[in-house]
Amino acid sequence: MVSNAQVSNPKIRLTDPEYMFTWKWQMPLVKGFDSLKIKVFKARPTYYVPNAFSPNNDGLNDRFSALPVGISTTDWFRIYNRYGQMVFETKDPVNGWDGRFKGKIQDTGTFTWLIRGRGYNNLVIEMKGAVILIR
Repeated sequence: MVSNAQVSNPKIRLTDPEYMFTWKWQMPLVKGFDSLKIKVFKARPTYYVPNAFSPNNDGLNDRFSALPVGISTTDWFRIYNRYGQMVFETKDPVNGWDGRFKGKIQDTGTFTWLIRGRGYNNLVIEMKGAVILIR
């Protein structure tokens, strides 16, 4: 719901999970029309992380990654082997890990992951879990 579409800074109240906004803009000698689609997530900021992956180059689940939802920045995404040795670290959780450590293919097993980021609401999000690497 738009408070007043005639003012330069209208306030918008979002009530549905998805919206389509349309607006017109004008500049001297230029006229235009455009639209913007905004998705609103009702859940709190989080990462969606799978519990297994199979880096066998078949094009399916070859990388272990975390999908950020409502996250503005990721500080780090770290993966540790069963000995507590960090085998992977990145600030890009979507690109993820290919199952290698120093170029060497890791064996089937369980790895621990930790991730920290900041949500769009400016709160720090920290999560941890385990992932099974399947060969």
